[in-house]
Order: sequence, then structure tokens, then C-alpha cells
Amino acid sequence: SARTEMLRNGFDPDFPPGADQQTAALKQKAALKQKAAPTDGIRDLRSLLWSSIDNDTSRDLDQIEVAERVPDGIRVLVGIADVDSDVPSGSPIDTHAAKETVTVYTAVRNFPMLPEILSTDLTSLAENQDRLAIVIEMIVDPSGSITSSNIYSAIVRNKAQLTYNAVGAWLEGRLGPDAKVAASPELQVQLKLQDEAATALRTQRHRRGALNFDRVEAVAILSDGHVSRVEAAQKTRANDLIEDFMIAANGVMARTLRDGGVSSIRRVVKSPERWPRIAELAARYGTHLPMSPDAGALGAFLESRRQADPIHYADVSLAIIKLMGPGE
Repeated sequence: SARTEMLRNGFDPDFPPGADQQTAALKQKAALKQKAAPTDGIRDLRSLLWSSIDNDTSRDLDQIEVAERVPDGIRVLVGIADVDSDVPSGSPIDTHAAKETVTVYTAVRNFPMLPEILSTDLTSLAENQDRLAIVIEMIVDPSGSITSSNIYSAIVRNKAQLTYNAVGAWLEGRLGPDAKVAASPELQVQLKLQDEAATALRTQRHRRGALNFDRVEAVAILSDGHVSRVEAAQKTRANDLIEDFMIAANGVMARTLRDGGVSSIRRVVKSPERWPRIAELAARYGTHLPMSPDAGALGAFLESRRQADPIHYADVSLAIIKLMGPGE
């Protein structure tokens, strides 16, 4: 069973004693609507036109976005669900999460790092619910550079829960807007503005040597608790939008921690383990890469393959990813 496999691989699929009582107390706190009004040091940003973009069936909404045009470019606000405010350090739920470190998805059953009522309800940035969030604010100039940034706590309200598939098809011009987007001209403008900022961020990142991979992800389709088929998840422009915002927000947070003299953990790939093999693969397509690792040259090769053969680009991406070696 999935649970047996979890135990065999060193995970603990069961929450510790005390977690149920902690969860019950959090439910009671939510029922008393203690989050309904902001307190000292917490901004009230519920009036902004926040929206979320996630998978079709997602209930654990961990981020929302809003943007506005300003003289220096586009101000982007990314709100991240503030789980920390409900899970004190050293509490049973926190201790379990620290040990497990991840939620494990086995297709037939998920083993959450946190009780699901937290991620899918009490702290989820669900539509039309007042929630606490950590807001990363950044000004994106026309070149895609982040010229200023700020991080603070706020109370927010998601005005529109949207999906990758619907928003992506609309942004790409393949389909018209879904009902929520069609009903709000203001939301249409808002999403186009977010897409403009995300495109600028992406262009600047690639200009600086970021690599653009494209992988086909398999999604298991369940029927009566059993996997009935496997489908390929298609990446859309909406996926790119959220990815670009999250990379930018992570960068702002990393720089803020560094400038504040606070240590943090990051995952990095210092240098590709098998660069000669990567160069060999590129040579098969008529591209000569430098003798030593060069992110810009590799990025240019990847983009040339994406333009030349988009259908098989995912295969080239996967081969390069494997040759890059693991992060640390």
C-alpha cells in the first residue's frame, strides 16, 4: 500500500499526538472570526482586485496576485498564505512538518506535511475569504528589472479563483474568457497587466542566462480510487505567469534575507556535472558550445531547439536536465 511505501522510505504518514487538539483549536479560532479585522502592523488590502490562478481542482490556494501600472513600470503584489501565523514553532503540527519537509503525492493518496484543513481551508487563500498573507511587493520596470521591493503582512481577499487552463487559453487567444473573467472588464485588464509584467520578468531573466526548460508532466486520472489513465499536463501562458511571479518573489525574499544578514537555505546547481555530454548533445544539432559551462550559450541552444522543433523540445529539455545533475 501507499502507506507501507511511505514507512519503507523513512516518512511518517501519521500526525503526532496533540495535532488533533491543535487543529481543533485552530478551527474554533476561525469560527470566532479573529482574522476579520487587521491588527497593528498588518495592512488591510482586501479592497484590491486579487485573483488566484491554480489547477482546476485545487483547494490549497497558497498564492494570489494583483498589479497596477505606476510611473516607473508595473507594481506587482504577490500574496503568500501565512500558514506560520497559525502554526507556532515547536507545536505538534510544526514538529511533524519539520520532520517530513514535504507533502508526498502518490496519485492514489496524498500524505500532507500539514493537516489538510489548514492548507485547503483555514489558511487557503480561498475565494471571498479574509485571510492573512505575506505580501511581496515589487516594481517591475519595462526592461523586466525589479527596481524596488517590500515585504509585509496583510489581510487579503481573493476576488476570483481562476484556473491555468482557462486563463492560459484566453491569454494565448485560443479561447474566449471564462465566466468570471468575461463578467469583469476590470479583471481582464488586471490579468493582461500581470501577463505584461511576467513577460518582462521572463525576458530579463533569460537575458541574464536563465534556462528555459519545457517538460511534459504526467497526471494520473483517478476513477473509483484507481488510476484509469495517464494524461500529459499542458503548460500554458498562465503557468508561465505564476512561475515568473514566484521566481521574482523568491528573489526578492532571498535578497531581503541576505541584506538583513539572515542565513537561509537555497537549492543551487553550481555547475552542470556532465558539461562535455551536454556539448556532445548540442553538437548533434549543429551547435558548438564552449569547453567550459556557459549558461548563456546553453540557453541560446535550448531556445534554438524550441524554435526549430517545438514538438520534440520537451525531449531535449529532459535530456539536458538529467545531464545538469542534482541540485544541492
